[in-house]
Amino acid sequence: MPAQKKIDKDREKDKSYDFVFVLYPENEAHTLAYLKLTSYQYNALLILHDKDVHPEDVKDDETGELIYKAGDLKKEHYHVYVKFRNRRYIGGVAEEIGIEPHLIQFCEHGFKAYAEYMLHWGKHAKAGRYIYELDNFEGTLKSAAREKLSSEDKSLSLFRVYQFIKDSGKYLTMSDIYEWCFSQGYSNIYASKRAHIRDWIDDKNSKMFKRL
Repeated sequence: MPAQKKIDKDREKDKSYDFVFVLYPENEAHTLAYLKLTSYQYNALLILHDKDVHPEDVKDDETGELIYKAGDLKKEHYHVYVKFRNRRYIGGVAEEIGIEPHLIQFCEHGFKAYAEYMLHWGKHAKAGRYIYELDNFEGTLKSAAREKLSSEDKSLSLFRVYQFIKDSGKYLTMSDIYEWCFSQGYSNIYASKRAHIRDWIDDKNSKMFKRL
């Protein structure tokens, strides 16, 4: 019989090829780690989360003081996936990258699943989580992630077109949307949902004029 996959890995004793962790741009050591990981020395995928918000008020457990209001932006942070050629310990990865070991986890669900989580696609879309674009990826594995995720569900693709229109801070035309859809691989969505797209553009532009 083939050996069964170990479900719960020991952080001190077990090794792995791939790991995931978080970096904070405000931390100098993390900035240096980011520079390493975006070089060609590493097989890595990174994404900056700078649009996530707190879905609910956050209060201090002891004092009850309000720390964040619902809707406040969360602290900017990078999600990182890195794959090594040889199996490593978490402690060894932390020492090489130059970050705290407690931030590092084994990647238990595979590259594609974690890439979907990094974008907040599908089941990972929850209150407060912004849905990011494929173009937000960085690192040497960016093309691999794009290839893995290019066959996304059509309803999700349509929602991402809607979100792009809704979040745009400028007056939009159908040409603007076509160019964006083409760059994202959504030409078929643009062709089949033109009426919906036009309605969303009209609604968005009319709201902009009201604010002005």
